[in-house]
Amino acid sequence: MTRLVEYPLQDGGSIVVEMDDGPGGPRLASDTTERAHRTFEDAVTSIQPIGKALLEQVKSLSPDSVQLELGVKLNAKAGIVLASSSAEGHVKITLKWSPDKG
Repeated sequence: MTRLVEYPLQDGGSIVVEMDDGPGGPRLASDTTERAHRTFEDAVTSIQPIGKALLEQVKSLSPDSVQLELGVKLNAKAGIVLASSSAEGHVKITLKWSPDKG
């Protein structure tokens, strides 16, 4: 079962995100919306260190380009978290090198 979580925005207003039930089992369906404890912008800011750490590790390979794809879940209390299974998400890194134009 899913639930609705409302995230306030820093400049006013809000967005509502549908989330799967987390630990603790299913919840009863209701017409209420849970209010998140932090703004949406604050929640997604936590993804920056994940991306930076992954990119730092591949930088020594000197690719011409890097494409990073993160499987993440939005959590009302924790913000952005890496997905816990391949069915929910993943981390995919694509590195590309161009042939020498010599």
